[in-house]
This record gives sequence, C-alpha cells and structure tokens, in this order.
Amino acid sequence: MSAEYRTRIEATGRTLAELAGAESRVGDLPRALLAYREQCATAGHPVQFNRAKAHMQAFVRDTLTKGHDLYRRVTAIPALPTSRRTLRRPQKPEALRELLDRLPDAHRRQAW
Repeated sequence: MSAEYRTRIEATGRTLAELAGAESRVGDLPRALLAYREQCATAGHPVQFNRAKAHMQAFVRDTLTKGHDLYRRVTAIPALPTSRRTLRRPQKPEALRELLDRLPDAHRRQAW
C-alpha cells in the first residue's frame, strides 16, 4: 500500500470521525457515511464519497468480516452516480506531423 493511498484512507477516517462526533463508535459508521454522502452529493463530489465508502467497506470487511451486520449496512448505502468522462480523441495524422516538425530531431525520432 503506497503512502499516498494510506494518507487518503486516514483522511477518510478523520472526516467520518468528525461527522460521527467525539463519542462515536464503529457501529456509528453507517450514520456517518450517510451524512458524508449527503455532504458530497451537495458539493458535487460523487467520486470522493464512493472512494470513502470503499475505504470503509474494506475496513469493516478486514476487521469484522463480510458476514457481520455492520458490513451489510455499510454495503447497503448507495454509491453516488458519476458522470462519464469525455471520450479522448487521438491526434489526426496531419496535426501530429505539424507537431513533430516543430520538435528537435532527437525527439521527433522517438515519436515513431
């Protein structure tokens, strides 16, 4: 697990702990996730919520197993819909030739 990924998971945990309150327990996770879902939906950050949900599902799965009621409750929270990304369009051959003509010879040879 990379340090960056670990940092993201820790940030998710801190955010949900803040939403759940100081006296929260692991059993309060579904309530905190629902509050975070609403927050992310309002802010227009569906991917952020979906990742946080995945982090918490993994935590509960690894800590309590998939058979635990808490895992089923976290899993039952619906993901937020995301929009599709714009289809990327490759360069047309003429545009690529123009670009290569402006590059130094050493770089031009690397393109093909």
